[in-house]
Amino acid sequence: MSKVFEEYIKKRRFDVTPEPVPKSEDTILLSYAIPKAVIPQVGEKVLMVQTEHHPPEYMHFEGEIPREEYGGGIVKIYDKGTFRVVDVNEKRMIVEMKGKKVKGKFAIIFLHDDQYLLVRIE
Repeated sequence: MSKVFEEYIKKRRFDVTPEPVPKSEDTILLSYAIPKAVIPQVGEKVLMVQTEHHPPEYMHFEGEIPREEYGGGIVKIYDKGTFRVVDVNEKRMIVEMKGKKVKGKFAIIFLHDDQYLLVRIE
């Protein structure tokens, strides 16, 4: 079992939340936030923070989760599309994004903990 999957199972309160326990890590939607939703131009860098991962049923969810509940706040989907991993090593990953709004190649550089730099390279 991967570290991501183990952390997801440990954090999620399945006794309180309605979604089923995932059967494998293939059923987890990896989630990240870009503060202020600023998508970088070529050569620019922005902070990208890993957030709680979700079951795939959340892929289309938009709305407001009450502030007093876990993960509370406004949830918006900025873009939808596909991506392709171009290259990867221990310190960074190069991905090509093909969204409706965001298109291009990006480097995702590991900083520390759950923080990354998102750099547009093309």
